[in-house]
Amino acid sequence: MASTESYVVCGVDVYRTPEIAADDGVEIDTSKKFRLHGLPDMFFSGRHYRIIHHNSNFYDAQTSIPDLREALIELQPDRVSVLVRRVLEQNDTDTAYVLTPLSDSELDELK
Repeated sequence: MASTESYVVCGVDVYRTPEIAADDGVEIDTSKKFRLHGLPDMFFSGRHYRIIHHNSNFYDAQTSIPDLREALIELQPDRVSVLVRRVLEQNDTDTAYVLTPLSDSELDELK
């Protein structure tokens, strides 16, 4: 049965401090820095994707655009919006999650 709900699709850039990245066994890209006042510098450590429900705390994380497309097909939403600006979703002292618009190439792949 088709959903009557609407969703937002976005990318999620993850930034970590070098220490946390090492603890997690994740590589970082030191050319992509994220700074918040009073916190240590964090660096890009990966990207995943999300489908976020407009009116609830529901979200569905996906690791690739093909996985994102399959999840949308399963949801059969009436409407899907695309995030248009970056939003800091969550941060603590060593990790930050930044919701981002999909790139043109990601949008093309999603179609």
